[in-house]
Amino acid sequence: MRTISTLVVCVCLFAVATFGQGSQRQSVAVSVQGIPIPGASVWACQAGSTPNYNATPPCTLTNIYSDPSLGAQFLVTQPVVADGLGNYTYYAPAGTYVEVITGSNTTGYTSKIVLACAPNSTATGCSGAAGNPAGADTQVQINNHGTFGSAAGFGLDSSTTPAVLTVPFSESIKGPLPRVDVTAYGADPTGATDSTVAVTNAAAAACSAGSTLSFPPGTYILTQPQLPSNLPVIPIPCGHIDIAGSGDHGTAQSEEPPQAKISVTNIGSSPNAAPVFGFKFPTNTGNINIQDLQIGGYNQALSLYATPTVSLENVCATAQSTGLADNVPLKVTNVSGFRMTGGCLDSGSASLPMALFTGETPLGSEASVSDYVQIEHVRGSGGNFQYIQRADANGATPGNFIFDDVTPIASDTDFLTVTNATGDLGQTAMPDFGPVFVLN
Repeated sequence: MRTISTLVVCVCLFAVATFGQGSQRQSVAVSVQGIPIPGASVWACQAGSTPNYNATPPCTLTNIYSDPSLGAQFLVTQPVVADGLGNYTYYAPAGTYVEVITGSNTTGYTSKIVLACAPNSTATGCSGAAGNPAGADTQVQINNHGTFGSAAGFGLDSSTTPAVLTVPFSESIKGPLPRVDVTAYGADPTGATDSTVAVTNAAAAACSAGSTLSFPPGTYILTQPQLPSNLPVIPIPCGHIDIAGSGDHGTAQSEEPPQAKISVTNIGSSPNAAPVFGFKFPTNTGNINIQDLQIGGYNQALSLYATPTVSLENVCATAQSTGLADNVPLKVTNVSGFRMTGGCLDSGSASLPMALFTGETPLGSEASVSDYVQIEHVRGSGGNFQYIQRADANGATPGNFIFDDVTPIASDTDFLTVTNATGDLGQTAMPDFGPVFVLN
């Protein structure tokens, strides 16, 4: 018997895995008011295109796709139509494009967009070499929205080692926003040029938008107003505001020193005695919050008059010794509810108060006293704390002061002095003061 052996040869085909070459654009179409545009028409255009919102298409189109492989079968017919929440997406080769959005709630707007290289992409320019649209190691998309503002100065290339993208410009966003960056209005964090006008304009913008006035790390040089002006260095034209320095806590005078510093160094020949920030009723109505900031004033750094509920957190307030009235870093008048946590107070002289609290003529319906004051974890130098009653309290009682872990240095006066300066008897001017708690 012969055995017949049959050799069966199998030819097996294996699909070779390939990486997608396209970069994804994923965004939301919104109106100028920040409202999503359901069913918006999205057009992807070649770089440098000038849109014509009355034409169809409104620009010179570029090819976009529904799949990252960018295969011809996935070519998208434009426009891309956003969903009911304004969401849309597509793929395109890494690079710079112009995007046009039209639809309800908008007359049309244009954005310059940068699509980064997709991870592991082997497309030309996506290996980390010169000309790489964004760098193979990261995906970053910058939208220059013509209506909301722009991000001029963005370098398209990023380093592959380390995988960090440096953005060499200041943030400037228009519309409802969480903060207003003073450098976006021209403030100079290097201290080389005066920033008074820029910070003033940023403060007005923050008030208008209801946003935080934000100081990136650096030193900002200011100019003291000249007589006969009685305005503060930086007016705050709104009822309440948050002011904050940004950056981590790293250097300077207190336990957790701020890295953003504003300082009056241009005094002039006829300086007034106003503070850097002066909050006063009726322009300012209360709820003032300041944090992580060094404020160096001429005669005063901060003044608050009839503005209840004030919070200072990690704020260092300093003043020069001027010989002018109420020469102190911090003056608080007719304020109910003041709290300072962390930071420092420096009066510039061992005989001048670090902080002055007063009861003066009412500007509204408030009592002529300052009360419910809490100061904790504060370092400072100067003549400690002082309370002066300058107008009759009319039955109200100043006091409820709490000092907790407050360390004065080089003081020539008592920790707290209380003075009746009204000229009237105590029962009329200030029938009582207290309680006072010192928890050092």
